[in-house]
Amino acid sequence: MIDKYCIKLFSEIYSDSASRYRFCCHANTNPKIDGMNVLNTLPFDFFRGPEMEQIRKDVLDDKPIAGCEVCYESDAKFGRSYRTDYNKDKELPTTVKNIDLKLRIFGTLCNLGCYMCIPFDSSTRRKELQESGLRDLWNSFTKEEWALDKPINLGQSRYKEIEDNLIANIDYCKRLRFYGGEPLMLPRMWSFLERIPDDKAKNIEVLISTNLTQRAYTIPWIKRKFKRLILKVSADHYGKRLAWIRYPIDVDQFERNLETYRDDIDEITCAVSLLNVHDLKEIEEHYAPHKVFFDAVHNPIALSIRNLPNKNVNLYIPNQEIANELNLSPQPTEYLKGQDYIRKLEVHRGLKYV
Repeated sequence: MIDKYCIKLFSEIYSDSASRYRFCCHANTNPKIDGMNVLNTLPFDFFRGPEMEQIRKDVLDDKPIAGCEVCYESDAKFGRSYRTDYNKDKELPTTVKNIDLKLRIFGTLCNLGCYMCIPFDSSTRRKELQESGLRDLWNSFTKEEWALDKPINLGQSRYKEIEDNLIANIDYCKRLRFYGGEPLMLPRMWSFLERIPDDKAKNIEVLISTNLTQRAYTIPWIKRKFKRLILKVSADHYGKRLAWIRYPIDVDQFERNLETYRDDIDEITCAVSLLNVHDLKEIEEHYAPHKVFFDAVHNPIALSIRNLPNKNVNLYIPNQEIANELNLSPQPTEYLKGQDYIRKLEVHRGLKYV
């Protein structure tokens, strides 16, 4: 296979919370698509447009693609990357087919303010950071003006145009991925799913990344209508530590929901940071028999495990991504920022980390 090939260029339409199109959630911008977003270009017009066609041609000619540096650097340093993981054990198309839709267009309403969450992905997070005066940490990590890197605010007219574009091309989709905010709280997600004809829905999987704090009585309806429902549940600890990290979660309700929807849960997703890196084995054991996927917090750098003061302790390292993050050079100044941020957040919440 071509050395620079990535399946995402042929099979995923992705936009972030600031409305910008990217190749995937790990990609940087590419000059050919810089400035293209859901406000000025409809999703399938973007994906089938001349810019993406040229990018796909370039990768098939084994040319490096601007925006894919994260994976190229990981390939060179560690011999693997998100790209190689995505490509593994899959049919690798050379034309557009079997598209995953991963568009953050349905809103950022969320009932939790997870301490490591990018504020543009959670309404509760933005409110807490603004009230506490702690948003400077995120200004330094984005290196963009807070006002510029903001969540998308789609008016109803433009949203309707986008939804119509998706429905008109639904035959090309194999999976719909919903991220938040908290998807189970987003009315636009439910209305979009309702519009998909039943005969088309039978060929489509629905993946929802959720904090699973909501009793979603419409989940059985999704299971009846669509080919498959996949729940990816975010949980970065359990008990009192989960209550602090995913403030203000109702832990008892969360545990009840885990039991209610246990057959639909594909995995538990755990964001690994300085607050839980010593506890990964017990987190994995707590959520068994569910598979736990450990994902390193890269931003803000202040909370990254690269800054762990003593890396010689006996740590449980569950996968290569966590090992890679630990092996990065520490940034002591950022570490101090992170500790200050955690202390101030404890004061603001009136809740000390256990």
